[in-house]
Amino acid sequence: VETLQNLHQIDRELNRALSLDRVVTFWMDWGIRLTYANSGHIMLVDTANGRMDMATSYGYSAERLAALADDEYKFPLDLGVMGRAVSTGSAFYVEDTRQDADYVVLSEKALSQLVIPIKRGRQVAAVLSLEKNERDAFSTIERARVAQLCERASVALINALLLMETEQERQKLGTILAAIADAVIVTDHKARLVLMNTAAMETFVKDRQTNYGGRDFMTEFANTPLVEIFNEGLEKHGYHNGELTYRDKTFQYDMIPVQHVGYSLVLHDVTLFKELDNLKNELVATVSHDLKNPLSAIRGYVELIDMVENLSDRAQGYIMRARRSIADMSQLIEDLLDVARIDSGLTLDLKAIDVLPLFNEIIESYRLKIEEKQMQVELQTPQILPKVYADSARLSRVLSNLLSNAIKYTPEEGQIYVIADANGEQLSIAVRDNGIGIPAESIPTLFDKFTRIRDEKAEGIEGTGLGLFIVKKLVEAHQGEISVESTYGEGSVFTLTLPLAEEC
Repeated sequence: VETLQNLHQIDRELNRALSLDRVVTFWMDWGIRLTYANSGHIMLVDTANGRMDMATSYGYSAERLAALADDEYKFPLDLGVMGRAVSTGSAFYVEDTRQDADYVVLSEKALSQLVIPIKRGRQVAAVLSLEKNERDAFSTIERARVAQLCERASVALINALLLMETEQERQKLGTILAAIADAVIVTDHKARLVLMNTAAMETFVKDRQTNYGGRDFMTEFANTPLVEIFNEGLEKHGYHNGELTYRDKTFQYDMIPVQHVGYSLVLHDVTLFKELDNLKNELVATVSHDLKNPLSAIRGYVELIDMVENLSDRAQGYIMRARRSIADMSQLIEDLLDVARIDSGLTLDLKAIDVLPLFNEIIESYRLKIEEKQMQVELQTPQILPKVYADSARLSRVLSNLLSNAIKYTPEEGQIYVIADANGEQLSIAVRDNGIGIPAESIPTLFDKFTRIRDEKAEGIEGTGLGLFIVKKLVEAHQGEISVESTYGEGSVFTLTLPLAEEC
């Protein structure tokens, strides 16, 4: 009856114990009470660092403990009978400490020792050691009671360890998030705030001393663009990214679902990069514009020299090279100006246009180059094509660039096909050639700025490396898409799609 009453009281007290200090103190106290031990201690096992930490002790001198410890109350993992219990996972009863070679003297008077480990999975998490000043002083009943105590204390101890580890990880996470310059906001699946770091509080003018955990996200950020971003993210199953401007700052944001938690929203301040990008665009536009006048003057003087002087064949060759260089420089300036316009934001003059006359006009504009290389350019379309919703001048630039590339990168007597057909609510346009093709490693960066194919087959082919970048941006501005398929040495096909005009 007494044992049952003790166990009932132990269970009641354990249910109220959450902190590790309280659990080990309670465990030590009941171990002494149940056995009338003269001394005892509890070691927490730190396998990762190969040591045991003294959690609590009773009946030992501080000087003796300090003499045995490697550091402040930290002991080797193989120390004494406790180390034996850690390595084997078994309990040990030492009837006479003087006869056990592993016994470590913590108390000069102790003659018997009872050591019981507590496991966490397959590993020992803690060890309880009790000692008495008489030989073989722990009765069978006392050993059974301590075993029952340890069995009941194990769950509480492991829960306390988990709670402590969780709190440590939470503090680590809090420290890391506080040091991050990006604004980080985490919610649960019901849009209740779970976490908000310092940068987020400063960005959205929140009190840093307030705990926002559990508060409604929509209410806390009601007057910010975050509500719209969050709702759009929910419609996309939690995935959303883009750019927003708030309080004269520009942010790139990413929203993603977090398993078992909810959603995270991270905002990266790109204001400085935007300002630098704008300065770069302004500089490029200014320099490019200012270069057009002297370049025009150079072109005029070159033409004048050819008109007023009777030049030799060698001089005519120099004039031809000068004209080619002027043309290349003019193209580069136009491309740079187009890039600057694209980066600063395009304004399209969208109308329903018929693309068949546009195709014929562009092909005709390259007729001289086509005949020089004895190439065949074939237009393959139905007799009637639906109209597309596009800016005629910009679309002409796109098609002209693709056809020009096909001509440049296709050897003499090659074949080029311009293919167009309606596909659902879109018009598909493909420019196919049997030219030199594109190496597979170059395709991922083909539409980046200043990208050129660098190999022996493309050697000597002129270009600025901006054409395909401009093409991609113009197609995307029309709410279209562009892709490329190529086999090196056999040819390439560039395919773009554009939305059909509603009237058709």
